[in-house]
Amino acid sequence: MAEIFIYENQRGGTLILRADGDSFVTDIPNLSAVDATISEAQGVGQVGATATDASIQPKSITVSGAVRNAPARAALLAAVLPGVPARLTFVDGSTRRYLEGIPSKSPEISNRRGVQAFQFTLRCSYPYWRGEESPSSLAGLSALFSFPCSLAGEWKISSRSTDVFSTVESPGNMPASFTVRFCARTQVTDPEIYHLES
Repeated sequence: MAEIFIYENQRGGTLILRADGDSFVTDIPNLSAVDATISEAQGVGQVGATATDASIQPKSITVSGAVRNAPARAALLAAVLPGVPARLTFVDGSTRRYLEGIPSKSPEISNRRGVQAFQFTLRCSYPYWRGEESPSSLAGLSALFSFPCSLAGEWKISSRSTDVFSTVESPGNMPASFTVRFCARTQVTDPEIYHLES
């Protein structure tokens, strides 16, 4: 399966960029590059300096590609809207990663006949790729009913789960940053995360 980029804006506009489609990507330079600004202090007579702070900087990525026909050109202009937040998702087999950003201006499209080249810039305030959400529940109802089914004998639609520990597995095959969001219906005391190294 070939790599696919899916561009989705917050107003519902979607553009699928794939090599065998009407719109495709030709280049996205520095797609994974992230810059850090490092603050340093130097004392009198000190050889070198001491790093005092580092902050990760936002980044801009430039998406270059082409459209094969007029409907694809119209779909590009309808999806990539300046100032409208969007998500650029990279799909390669079972791997799905995304960046969120805001286009700084409309796509620039060439005026030649046939296949037309385009280019647009996406400003990403959070510069790291993220994975799709994988929710996990510690306590609640676990579904037990499925098809095909037999209604003979004793059976349950669901069961109550009150696990104290829950393992969350990454669906991809590469390390990725993650966000943990705790949601509780009653008071919780000292929730913790264990075994981050694995």
